[in-house]
Amino acid sequence: MSYRNSYLNIACVEYYNTLPFIYGLDNLIPSTINFKLKLGPPSLCTQMYLNAEVDVALVPIGGLNTLPQDYRILENTCIGCNGAVDTVAILSNVPISQVSDLYLDPHSNTSNKLVKVLCDKHWNINPLYHTQQSTYDQESLLAIGDKVFDLESKYQYKYDLGEAWKEMTGLAFVFAVWIARETVLDSNLKILEDAFAEALNHSDKWIPDEVTLSKHRLRQYLTKNIVFQFDDSLREGLHLFNKLIKLPEYGYRINTI
Repeated sequence: MSYRNSYLNIACVEYYNTLPFIYGLDNLIPSTINFKLKLGPPSLCTQMYLNAEVDVALVPIGGLNTLPQDYRILENTCIGCNGAVDTVAILSNVPISQVSDLYLDPHSNTSNKLVKVLCDKHWNINPLYHTQQSTYDQESLLAIGDKVFDLESKYQYKYDLGEAWKEMTGLAFVFAVWIARETVLDSNLKILEDAFAEALNHSDKWIPDEVTLSKHRLRQYLTKNIVFQFDDSLREGLHLFNKLIKLPEYGYRINTI
């Protein structure tokens, strides 16, 4: 396959926190690369990669253990936080110490694993976890992504998982990474990484006119809450999270990156 005739299928999460990546793909990829972009929730991006529907995907780290071992991680960019993330949270009408039933989010394996670690080791509670689809009217639930902006006003309490992780460990947290198949040319991956890196320099262009959320709130969220550069602090947090979810009491397994 020649560089000039390269064609890539790319899966990206369809939340506000990927707007810099979308900008990079739409505006900073040279015409020598032809690609088709597919959008979906985090779990669907993992499934599309697993089904060989895409060559490159932004996937939640909690889903890496379901994938074949031949993926490569793009080393410079991710979706993470170093403190409050704002859009991964327990929303509740009772204080966290009184949460007895917690509805998990079907769209994120990673956040579901993280919330169990935090409930056990940080908040010292042991709620009954429900995996069925939430109707978003339960007393306590885990919510991720853009819907948090709509749901948070309906609940008395919001417990941010990024903030809780930082309080418990002192570390940053990685929610999702870009992965690619070994068959993808190194030159194409370099172009993608360069486009994403350059996109981070254009925060004034990330937000399209049609967004319904306050542009001020969204800009604060993207520039203050989300970390896009995959640095050593995020890698250290990822390493610790991997160790925690391999413990027998959680019954989880995930690749060590």
